[in-house]
Amino acid sequence: MNSYEKVRYAAQNYGPAMVNVLAKIALHPGSPPSCRVGAATALLDRGYGRPPQAIAVAVDANIGLSAEGEARFRELARRVMFLVVAGGGAEGLALLEAQPAGIEGLADAPEAAEVGQLPAEAT
Repeated sequence: MNSYEKVRYAAQNYGPAMVNVLAKIALHPGSPPSCRVGAATALLDRGYGRPPQAIAVAVDANIGLSAEGEARFRELARRVMFLVVAGGGAEGLALLEAQPAGIEGLADAPEAAEVGQLPAEAT
């Protein structure tokens, strides 16, 4: 066991006690509001996971692709949109794999006005 693993293991031993400390801070009426919010947030993040974060990506699509390269790019973009709208995960992947290869095979994928723009019902 290397030193990083030793420290990690030692810190994990304090986990249950630290959860109790956070709960006491979050629930104590005399704690400053900022401390209560911070402790409550830490507890919720560890208990339920952090909320999903939106990621904005800007792509300069004017990169001089050949017609074949552009078709492959559009197919990839449609597959990504299909996975996102289908909910991703194993179920979305299974739906995608059930589709034949090629743009025509993704007829059930939602349409978008431009590559990278999700339909309104997906947002």
